[in-house]
Amino acid sequence: MRKYGAEFFGTFWLVLGGCGSAVIAAAFPGVGIGLLGVALAFGLTVLTMAFAIGHISGCHLNPAVSFGLWAGGRFPGKELLPYIIAQVLGGIAAGGILLVIASGQAGFDVHAGFASNGFGEHSPGGYSMVAALVTEKQILETLEAEGVNVDYNTASVFAQYQAWDKMKADELALAHSLFDLHNFENHSTVYEYKIVMDGPKRERDNFRVSGTLKGRFTQNYQIEFQNLKNILSELAAEAIEMDFKVPLSYNTAPNSTNTITYNRYMFKTYYKNKKGKIKSNAKSVDMILPEVEQRIIGKRHALGNSRDWATLKFVGNQAANPLYGLGFKKYEKQLTQEDKNRLNDYKYNNAELVFDFFEKDFSPYVFIIMEGSSYFADAKKITFYKFMNKETLEVVKNYMAEIFENIHCKVIYEMDGMDNVEVIPDAYYSQIFQLRSQLWSDNAQILYEGYVFFKKDDLIFNITVEQVFKGEDFAKIKQVNVVPYFELK
Repeated sequence: MRKYGAEFFGTFWLVLGGCGSAVIAAAFPGVGIGLLGVALAFGLTVLTMAFAIGHISGCHLNPAVSFGLWAGGRFPGKELLPYIIAQVLGGIAAGGILLVIASGQAGFDVHAGFASNGFGEHSPGGYSMVAALVTEKQILETLEAEGVNVDYNTASVFAQYQAWDKMKADELALAHSLFDLHNFENHSTVYEYKIVMDGPKRERDNFRVSGTLKGRFTQNYQIEFQNLKNILSELAAEAIEMDFKVPLSYNTAPNSTNTITYNRYMFKTYYKNKKGKIKSNAKSVDMILPEVEQRIIGKRHALGNSRDWATLKFVGNQAANPLYGLGFKKYEKQLTQEDKNRLNDYKYNNAELVFDFFEKDFSPYVFIIMEGSSYFADAKKITFYKFMNKETLEVVKNYMAEIFENIHCKVIYEMDGMDNVEVIPDAYYSQIFQLRSQLWSDNAQILYEGYVFFKKDDLIFNITVEQVFKGEDFAKIKQVNVVPYFELK
């Protein structure tokens, strides 16, 4: 309701200030503000509302603007009608007030114009429709002569939008084919297990049998991991690999008086030259990487949207020690309207200057793989993979969760004289974290969103497993084993 109220007030203000100046003040005898004054009135009303309500509703102030944003996929359809209703009501309210004020003047005739204009008899200068069309075309040609790109062919613009959408759809389709969770013939379990049983606990006529399942990664983990990186390199629009170089310390003033340790990374950007040969550029970047908690989670958590967060802080040039000459100025990009159209996500409409590792068209969707020792701050290698389609990230995440996090085993209680009891633990060893990135001390925004996968050098975990048996069944337990069980749950 707050957004709709803002649009109501903003449109009310635009009509009252802009049209009001044309109706009441433009031709006031002796002191009228004229056409220039009316133009300034419209501009200033929009400007003041942009500051006042822009952060609340986006300051559309016009059903045509809201409809255009919706048609371009940058405004949610469920809000279109409420926005239009609020704008129309705001305009009617302001028009009603203007009518009451203007009607107080002797000889006022509402049919004489009431701030409306157009061509022919509705033109203040009496210009014809042909003259209006020629003027519009002349304006476009003038803009083009000044270096402003003006496309007269809307069909070609629409075709470009379709081409972007097709590339994103093709990427997602390829991801589905490469990361097919229902085809496990070429996969192996990546952990080995043993189970240590504790003493049973009696609960009236039942017994609770519990133990500790201990797991650690095998050579298959490294094989599957390398296969994953090969596939991601094929799928991603761009890939950047960084190697750990030297950790340094400095004071973060003026933002803070604390001295923190950050990591400097060298990375290479790979690209094809005009002859099709693969080339690379070496660069450096400074990041503060947090310690993360890798823990056992359930399937719903692993495959849902409630992943734990990992924050990557990128140190901008204003915070870095000038002795090292570090900074991100050369990675800042101006986000153009074409970029925003390609992203087709209205939440990026207000972004202008963005930080970006990649050389080509901007996209915020990244999957990051970090390799190293126990904590992020000690990681030895980072690879950024950029994608065009946000949904691709979910396909990759779910595949990786099943291959690397799902512990793929079952506990078997061997019974004497009855069927064995088998238990498949609902357990995933989390190594994927939702990305939250920040930039210190620069004007550019960090818009990256996606996931971080942290591959530790040594993966060991413990899980508590337990099962309740009736007294007569408990007496039939011969032994308890754990075996690999690779199947999509």
